[in-house]
Amino acid sequence: MTRVRSAVLLTHGHPDHTGLATAAQQAGADIWIHEADAAILTDGPRSAMRHAKPERSVLPYLLRRPAAISGPLHLARMGGFSGRPVRGAHTFRGDHRFDQIPGRPQAIALPGHTQGTVACQFPALGVLFTGDALVTREDMIGHTGPSLVSRGFTHDGAAALSSLDRLAELPPALLLPGHGPAFADGPRAGATQARQVGLH
Repeated sequence: MTRVRSAVLLTHGHPDHTGLATAAQQAGADIWIHEADAAILTDGPRSAMRHAKPERSVLPYLLRRPAAISGPLHLARMGGFSGRPVRGAHTFRGDHRFDQIPGRPQAIALPGHTQGTVACQFPALGVLFTGDALVTREDMIGHTGPSLVSRGFTHDGAAALSSLDRLAELPPALLLPGHGPAFADGPRAGATQARQVGLH
């Protein structure tokens, strides 16, 4: 019988989602990330803008909604951009089922926000962690409800929109996004509502 280890499955490589990876690793957890985002971990959090360069500058968003700066400033104050690189993370490509991890999660590739963005599905629990492939609070545009992250933080908007089609095909589940409250109406309704909001 194979011993089950503790693990952290990262939905993508942005520093607001990887900040505790080093501490978790030091506590004995295996760190898993899609291979397309692995370089962000090994090169450190400041490399995210190089490896997953957003389509647009955040400046126009901040000029329209100055209060939106509070999120990035909080991340900076908490050391989000000065953390150490993460070495020895495990990678996977495409979709991947983790049979050795409790709950047997399935990583579903949903590129767009970053090249390696995934959702983590726990079929037995009926939950789907969407990370930033779909959020329910988007501070840059001031939207609450299912949406995509603005182009100021999205690498490939066309791919992010296409990933909504894939998300809509997933079985019913409670959506747990990277930003905002849970969404109980499932992947299809979430993807439909996000498409209606559009990509800003």
